[in-house]
Amino acid sequence: MFSQSAPEHDAETDEALFRIGWHVPWQSKILPYALAGIMAALWIFYDLFRNGMSDWGVSGRALAQGRFETIPLHMFAHAGIWHIVMNATALCGVSPPLIALMGRWPESWLRYLALFVASGLAGMAMYLAIHPLGTTPMLGASGAICGLLGLLIRLEASGAALVAVRSRKVWLAVKGLVQQNLVLIALITLPALLSGRAGGIAWEAHLGGFLFGLLVGPHLLSATPPMPLPEEE
Repeated sequence: MFSQSAPEHDAETDEALFRIGWHVPWQSKILPYALAGIMAALWIFYDLFRNGMSDWGVSGRALAQGRFETIPLHMFAHAGIWHIVMNATALCGVSPPLIALMGRWPESWLRYLALFVASGLAGMAMYLAIHPLGTTPMLGASGAICGLLGLLIRLEASGAALVAVRSRKVWLAVKGLVQQNLVLIALITLPALLSGRAGGIAWEAHLGGFLFGLLVGPHLLSATPPMPLPEEE
């Protein structure tokens, strides 16, 4: 059970829990936008000239065959246009507020990349733990992005403190993510299974990445207090 700070909550109060109340400079957008652009360019190239990026996907079978390059590569590969569009949009939306709390450049970029890669690896580990002998390749930046989201969820509106794991904000975020994944499973995974095709939503990677960001991510934040937003007159 998750603890709640008050017995009654309205939609406006809950929405306020997720507001960003610290300054996000434009420089914080450079790295995530560049990453999104690189991922999009890679997908376009491989879709046009290499018949897709499935060889970059990681699986139990791929690792058993010694294809260890798929461990880092799977985070930068995508299965289709909607896959890359959704991930690029999420990456560009979630990342800048976090980078703004990770110190000055280049420290902020290094901290951000460490969280991105570690969350992606945590998502991969969860996927492989559930499918150790699986043959379906898992690819995409979703696990890494869920790690970024997990850390963002832990931050209070001011960005200067963390909310407890057993808090209403975390509970609402987890509830929303579960609902979102169930919808994606119904729209993508079930039709694939019913038609006899492999593939679908790697919810396992989403879970692993999110838990890493939620629990470990706070250690990658800078000790420097965030710059608050200017007050409205």
